[in-house]
Amino acid sequence: LHVAWTAFPAIVRSDMILDTGSVDKLLTGYGVSLSSQVSGAFKSFDLTRAVGALVNFIVLFSLPLQLTQFIALYCMGVVSEIYRRARRTKLSAYNHFQNAVVRTLMAETCFRGLIGGHFKDNVCAYGVTPKELLTHLHDLFREYVR
Repeated sequence: LHVAWTAFPAIVRSDMILDTGSVDKLLTGYGVSLSSQVSGAFKSFDLTRAVGALVNFIVLFSLPLQLTQFIALYCMGVVSEIYRRARRTKLSAYNHFQNAVVRTLMAETCFRGLIGGHFKDNVCAYGVTPKELLTHLHDLFREYVR
């Protein structure tokens, strides 16, 4: 803002009633002159960019995953208790591998018993017919079937 005392000359034309013509008068006005300069920046709001930034924030901070986990672990009652218990258990691939091997060996031993006790040779040539399987099932559940 700039402030200064000024003198402002002005020519005023006044018409006379007489036929002599017009008269010009020189008047000088004194006062204060104010001058200012505006500076700054113009900004606008872009809704598309704001929504894009919000979506990027949500995805980068993995909020959908955290929200889903929170709902599954705390907002579903009894099911949430099951999920929390399952999440706390440690997964041991070594123990699962041992269990799988033992189950496979048990299944093979049972199959060899079903085909007549061929425990030493290859069993690829043997099989169980549906009639033999039914006979084995009848023997297994004999006391429950009348």
